[in-house]
Amino acid sequence: MKTNTLISCFLCFIALSAGAQSPGFRYGPRFGFGEASFRNIDAPQQSKLAVNAGISACMQFNNFFGLESGVSFVNKGARVSGFKEDGADFWGNPQYYSYQDVFDLAYAEIPLTAKLSLGFGSFHIKGFAGPGVGFNLYSTQSRLYDNAEYNMSNGFSTKLNNLEVAELAAIYGTGIEIENPSGQLFYLELRLSDALSSFGKVEGKAARNSYYCISAGYMFK
Repeated sequence: MKTNTLISCFLCFIALSAGAQSPGFRYGPRFGFGEASFRNIDAPQQSKLAVNAGISACMQFNNFFGLESGVSFVNKGARVSGFKEDGADFWGNPQYYSYQDVFDLAYAEIPLTAKLSLGFGSFHIKGFAGPGVGFNLYSTQSRLYDNAEYNMSNGFSTKLNNLEVAELAAIYGTGIEIENPSGQLFYLELRLSDALSSFGKVEGKAARNSYYCISAGYMFK
């Protein structure tokens, strides 16, 4: 679905005749939400809410090309299912207790993406891609067992201290921009991030973060 969305927007890029976006430096707030999940793990998982908020900056060198950066605070993670063997029943058969682990990971993310803009007049379609570095701010893991009685003595919530301090990610996406006569930009974008390095182990596997966010923002000169 993500790939099809990006391909469709790229075709729109080609179909539009070139418009002009005024050069200059801009910055402003951004906010978005989407879904986060893990890559490279075998255990069943469900995505969790990802919220992205911060300040974006863009240096527009000419009408069509610019560089974007900034600082965003992003919560990542996932809900991972598993089971634990503990004890035996009356007949000596092992007992299994299913659970769900909720991983909440917070990062300060600094991207550096190249941006191409095309469009008509004050309306532009943009595409962007580049690397990003994320710094782990805090991380927690909460385990909830399906068996309420067993969960009372075995469920837990704890801070994770053995994760990597930083991770490298590929950041890319597309969006639309509207420029007013003063050169201020309002934008709506789809941003995707796939970590290129592992943040730590989940169920014995070196897991990597992944998320997408639909973000809105405002930039002024």
